Amino acid sequence: MYDASAGESMSFQIEALQNCQETGVDPHDLEKHNCVMLRFGPITFSLLLSVATVLGFWLPAYSQETGSLMLTQTIPLPDIPGGFNHMSADGKRRRLFVTATTKGTLEIIDLRSGKPWRNLAGERPAAVLFAPEFDQLYVTRGQKLCIYDGSSFDLLTSVDLQSGLDELPP
Repeated sequence: MYDASAGESMSFQIEALQNCQETGVDPHDLEKHNCVMLRFGPITFSLLLSVATVLGFWLPAYSQETGSLMLTQTIPLPDIPGGFNHMSADGKRRRLFVTATTKGTLEIIDLRSGKPWRNLAGERPAAVLFAPEFDQLYVTRGQKLCIYDGSSFDLLTSVDLQSGLDELPP
């Protein structure tokens, strides 16, 4: 038995009976029945309530503050008509890969300078995925999957998929 009041007058009592099917268990026999009784005095209870209240308001606000996305940069791309289908990023080199399907190119944006850096022409790209563990860039083009070197952007190989692919799972 745990008594948190240590002689204080009891204003709040929590009884949690674990593994006890009986009712009316004598408080002195709680350990014998694998039961737990907690007693809180008025000061202890006020302190627990205050801590719970502060945490109840602070934790949700903290998680929302740190989990929110913020706009940090806007990069104009006036030479690219239409929208973008998919994007991927190389965090180490600070590059963004964008499939410009209406233009038929894969655009590579330098995030440090905030400007388009170069593009990879070819059949209309649908999806893009950069794999940092292999330093490779995967781009679907029509019925092919093209694999590029992540540094030089040389085409390493292409795989005929025999059908179109619009998604590349991470």
